[in-house]
Order: sequence, then structure tokens, then C-alpha cells
Amino acid sequence: MAACRSGLRFRSLSWGVQRMRPWLLQHRMLRHLMAEPELLEIAKHRCFKGTLYRFEHISPVLGDCTMKLSAFVPSGQGKFPGVIWLSGLTCTDESLAQRSAALQFAEELKLILIMPDTSPRGEGVPDEDPKTYDVGVGASFYVNATTEKYRSHYKMLDYITSELPKLTASKLPLLPRLGIMGHSMGGHGALVAALRNPGEYRSVSAFSPIVHPSESPWGQKAFSLYLGDDVEAWAQYDTLELLRRYSGPPLRFLVDQGLTDPFLAEQLKPGLLKALCDERGHALMLRMQQDYDHSYYFISSFIEDHLKYHASFLTGVLRWCPDPDHPLAPSVYSVDPRQDEPVEGEAEAEREDEEGGEASDAKADTEPTEPVHIVDSRAKDIECQAAVAMADESLPLLLRIKVAPPAAGELRLRLVAASVCGADLAVQDEPRILGLEAAAVVEDVGEGVEDFAVGDHVIPCYHVNCGKCESCRRRDTNFCESMHRTGRVMADGTTRFSYGSTEVFHFHGISAFSEYTVVHADSVAKVRKDAPLEKICLLGGGVAAAMGTVWSASVSGASAVVFGLNAEGLAALRALQKAGARQIIAVDRDPSRLELAKKWGATDLLIPEDGIKDEILRLTGVGADVAFDCGGADGAACSSVVADWGRCLAVGSAEGAKPRWRSAPFGGWRPKLQIPLLVDLYMAGDLPLDDYITSEEPFAEINQVLNSFEEPGHIRKVLRF
Repeated sequence: MAACRSGLRFRSLSWGVQRMRPWLLQHRMLRHLMAEPELLEIAKHRCFKGTLYRFEHISPVLGDCTMKLSAFVPSGQGKFPGVIWLSGLTCTDESLAQRSAALQFAEELKLILIMPDTSPRGEGVPDEDPKTYDVGVGASFYVNATTEKYRSHYKMLDYITSELPKLTASKLPLLPRLGIMGHSMGGHGALVAALRNPGEYRSVSAFSPIVHPSESPWGQKAFSLYLGDDVEAWAQYDTLELLRRYSGPPLRFLVDQGLTDPFLAEQLKPGLLKALCDERGHALMLRMQQDYDHSYYFISSFIEDHLKYHASFLTGVLRWCPDPDHPLAPSVYSVDPRQDEPVEGEAEAEREDEEGGEASDAKADTEPTEPVHIVDSRAKDIECQAAVAMADESLPLLLRIKVAPPAAGELRLRLVAASVCGADLAVQDEPRILGLEAAAVVEDVGEGVEDFAVGDHVIPCYHVNCGKCESCRRRDTNFCESMHRTGRVMADGTTRFSYGSTEVFHFHGISAFSEYTVVHADSVAKVRKDAPLEKICLLGGGVAAAMGTVWSASVSGASAVVFGLNAEGLAALRALQKAGARQIIAVDRDPSRLELAKKWGATDLLIPEDGIKDEILRLTGVGADVAFDCGGADGAACSSVVADWGRCLAVGSAEGAKPRWRSAPFGGWRPKLQIPLLVDLYMAGDLPLDDYITSEEPFAEINQVLNSFEEPGHIRKVLRF
């Protein structure tokens, strides 16, 4: 009887819950409508040590319909940057997570992935009847609809750019740093969102985007139903039209497109995007991928590279390198982003030109535009002031020298700023112009040079990167077969400097301590014109090399020791802190530098003396995971403080082939490809180069600057020409 009573009671409770369920659902909906919009968790899954959530929420922007979205949050404490992914036609918020390897790489890179639905859904949301795959539910085209049928619910651009970021920021551990990316219709949405909200997204990329929907069947059908016949309204959601009118900060896009994509010629037309970006000087890397189609198999193949790209600009830790097989157009960085907007009528004329060239669309999809080749055949010797190091002299002499025109493959530069580094203190055995770290403006272009024009802003580098040899095409090294082109003489075995009848030799192919210099074009990186040359000159030498050495070492969660807190050591320390090193031990004799190291993230401060090895072993337990020699220790000291599995890394070039030493030249950077990205990070506030500059001095004061190099508190002094 007791068992029976228990069963009756159970059935009674179950029956009561069933009767209450409609009321509970109504109560839940009422709470949604009355409260501020919020994300309600409806599912959660552990994945690659992180967590994949699924949420729903009422969206006032989309007519109070119930929206769903997925979000992946990596493991770990603190907050993370986010990347918004916009899916293509017929997809949902779950498509990327279920069909690609994106979550694994988001976990490794510590990125939050935000994956909204492709349209509003549910009761009362209008759709096409009969149902079509390219308009309506699942196919919003990320526009703000204006037609009577769709305008109440289809405000997807506002949802993506306004409501979604606020909702996710209130629920997820998000840093205020967002990137945006997407596929096909979603690639179109990502580009449009970025162009209509300049500066809102730190990184933008796309797979197979619809770049000119006003002239594609998909776009024309969707725009006519969502926006009506107003062509000007269409232009507000067309990437090409928005690019023609764009006047915001410099742009950088990464786009992958499969060459066997069945929609390539009729719907997507990436060649038009490349042509316009090349013309306007926008940094577009369009990679046409042989044998890949439009599917998620294609996305899965390249999603890791896209997320590395986003992580670099969202975290300030540059681990992504552009593909040398897909170089930027010569026009990129030749245009000053601070210039005025195009005059009225230019955009219309450009559209007419484009329409006249529709027959060549297929060729534009696969072939790069021809580079501009500028040669000044009138170039003559230039007489200027230079600091010439003489044999056995401790300080250089300020002399009037002659600088010859550039030979084939060379550039003549007008120096704007130069920084003094440790290598500039060496006593020479012949007349030579020193100086490794500089920023300059191209004065003359030698025969055969296609990537530079007069007036370009550049950073010369002591490491060469031709981008054409077999070594440059490899991803596992930054060695270049053109290294022989830099040194005490140019590639032809002669020098471009003279003082009377005396030959004056070069220094690592740069010789920055002169108002003018001649360098090989393969050792020069072109950079954006709105970046201050007196600051970014540091990126041609030790500061950049230190950051590269650290970031290529996988130091997240590691214990590290930095010997020497010169500019290179402080840069290494800051790079360790940004990359998430667990313990950072700073070693230097200068108390002022140790104090600065503490502010910049050092966890422990040590003065080198007897017993330092034991102290480091005590602090780390078994020895450090990695030690960096930035000029403050000998090889034995570094090797003695690392654990059995540890590594010793030298900033610059490691001397000797010691078993544990690993050091790529110039920090592993490929100058032409990656120095411009470091400049972008500086302009975004992620590389505080200003902190390394103790003072700026006129070039005439170079000897006083050299004499003060070892003074306490000195980091870098910049010479202004």
C-alpha cells in the first residue's frame, strides 16, 4: 500500500508539473520582455579544455524575436579578446562549431568566438513563400531592411554591430577588443560591418565573400526584397561602394578564395575587390587557393591561419606572417591615409570604368595588377653630412660626404630619424658610416625596383627578405639567399659613399648615421605614412628582434630569465609579460632599469653577483624554462640557470653553436612582411615604443649621444635629421 501511495504521489506531481509548464513558459517569456535583454544559457559543452555555450535572448532590435547564438570561451582566468563569426546562407549559429576545427585553435590562441545566427527566426518572422535558400530566414544578408515586409525584424547589421557586442560583453569574459570574420554572405557582412564602423574592429577577414552584391544575382535578389529599388540604399551594403567612400583609419584584410568555387565568377568576384584595394592602397591579402571550393572543408583548411591573424592584432602578440606568394600591391603604404576624401564624382567615374571592364572580371579574379615602376634617371650624387667612423677612433667625425645614386635593385633614402644601439659603439678599422636602426623616406629608386616609389616611408633592416628565393618561401626559417647583398659594400662590390678620394664603407647594408644612404631594396620594409618615423625607427633593430625572439619561443605559462635590461632586454621583458609568461626574472646592475622592469611586468629583480645561479634556482625551483641573453650575461651564465629541458636564446645572433642555444636572426622576423604589421600594432597602442626613447636629439649631437650610451637610466636616444 505504501508503494502504491508513493506511485500515486509521483504521478500527481508529474501531472502538476505538466499543467504548470505553459505557465512557466509564459513566465519565462514575460521575464524576457520586461527585463533588459540578457543571454540565457540553454546548453553547455566542454571542448578542447574550453567551453562551448549556446544562449538565447529576446532581441528588441530584431522585433522582439527570440535569437540564439553560440560562443566558445577558452580555458583560463581573466578576460580574452573576441572574434565575431558570421556564417553564410542557410547556416545557423552552430555551423562553425560543428563543421570546422575553429574551437581547437581558439583555445590555443585564447580567443572567444562569438557565433550569432544568420537571421531572425520564429513565429511572426517573415519569410519567402515558397521558401528559398537565398532570402528570408537563414539569409538576412546582414542588412537593415527597409521594405514593409521585412523592416520590423530584419535589422541584422544593427544587431551584429550594436546589440550583440553589448549582450556578450555583459555575459562573457570579453576584453574590449573585437575582430570580425565570415564566410560567403557572412564574409560580405563582416566587410560591410568593418567599413561602416571604422576602427571598431581590430582585425577583419573573410572566406569567399560576396564583394559586390549590387552586381551579383544573390545580392540583387536580396537587396530588392530587403531594400527596395533604391540603388543608393544598396550601396550602403556593398563592399566596393563602401571602399570607394571610405575615409577611416588604414585597412587591412585577409581573404581566402577557392579557385574551384562554383560561385566564384558569377556571385563572389574577388578580383574586383583586389583591383580597388590595389588602386586605393588598402592592404588586402587575397589568397586564391588552388583546388579548394566553397565548403566548410575549405574553411577548415585555413581557419587556423585566420585565427592566428586575428589573435595577432587582438592580443598585440604577432605570431602571424603574411604569405610571401601573395604580396601586397606596390600601392599599399604609398598612399597617405590622412589624405582628403575623393572629390565628388570620382566614385561615379570609377564605377563607370569598372562597368566598362566587366568582360575582364575572370582575369582580374586570378591575376595581380601590374606594379608601378618609377626610375629617376636624373639622379646625381648628393652631398650631405654624415658621421664617419675612422680607423682606431673612438668617436666618428662629422664630415661632408657624397652619396652616389642607387644602382640596380637599390634605393637611396633620406634619413628622418635614427636610434643609437650597442653595435654602433664598435671601433672600426676603416672609414665606415655606422647606424643600424632608422626610418627614412625614399629619395631615388634604382633600376628594376618595382615595389617602391619616391616618397614612400620605409624602415631599413639589417636582415634581408627578398620574398622570392626558395628560403623566403619556407615557413620554418627567415633566412634569405640575398644576405650577401648587405655588408661593408653593396652587391656589386663597391660603396656608394665617398669623402674626397677616400672610399667610405657601409655598415650591414644600412649606414643610418648619414643624412642620405643607399640600401638594397630587399632589406627595406615599406610602412604606413601616418606612423611617426622618429618612433618606429626602433623597429629596424634590437627592440623588434627581442620581441620576435620571445614570441617565437612559446612562453605562455613559462618561467623566464632576462639578462640585461637595455632596450632589447626591456623589450623582451614586456613581450614575455604580454605573451603570458608565468614568472619573469630580470637581471641587471642598473637599479633604475630594475625599477622600470618592475613596472613593465618583472616578477623578480636581481643584481648579477656571486650566487645568482643559486638564487634563480631557488626562485624557479628547478631552473627556468627559458633564458634570454640581451647583452647582460655570458653563455655559461644563461646555460646554468635553465632546467634540463630549458632553452637559452640570444637577442640578435647567438655566438657559438652551444647545444641549448636557439636564436633566429632578427628575432625570426621577415622584415618586408612583418615590420609593417608591427607598425600597425604600434599605431593601435599595443607596442609602446615611446617608452624606450629616453630623449630625441639633433643629429649634430651624435657624439654626445654615443658618450651617454652607458649612463644609468639610458634606454634609447633618437637622432633627428
